[in-house]
Amino acid sequence: MSVTKILCRVSLIFASLLMTMFSPAPLRSSPDLVTAQSSRLPDHPIALAELNLLLRRSVGRDLTEAMLAAHIEKVGVDFDPTPEAVKRLRANGAHQHLINTIRRTADKLLDAGGRVVRTGPPPSDPFIEETRRAVRDYLDELPDFICNQVVERYYD
Repeated sequence: MSVTKILCRVSLIFASLLMTMFSPAPLRSSPDLVTAQSSRLPDHPIALAELNLLLRRSVGRDLTEAMLAAHIEKVGVDFDPTPEAVKRLRANGAHQHLINTIRRTADKLLDAGGRVVRTGPPPSDPFIEETRRAVRDYLDELPDFICNQVVERYYD
């Protein structure tokens, strides 16, 4: 195999690795799934009654608790998660991950003291954005050709 072909493969592997590492959407989260359900989820902070209805009617059918937790992190909650409220949520099928998300969101609201606070994902790092741009530019500069490997084997 020639040196040019080896360098071509190494650069393609490196570029794909960089794109995977610095992709805009992390692999572990699924914002596309949340936005697909966003037409059915309220755009305002969710009240306890609305959350109980969502747990009874939608979770397990066309909505998962992870999607609901991601949406709650985005829009917030409109109630204080008292022990009675948590008991009602558990009775309607809420698991600990969702309850922890509700508590964190309520704490953010309480810490804000009535001010408007961003509850969604934190803004992206400028360094990461610059690196993404550099990787995209590098990939655009790569030549577009197919590498063929010729192997000759000799048998005794």
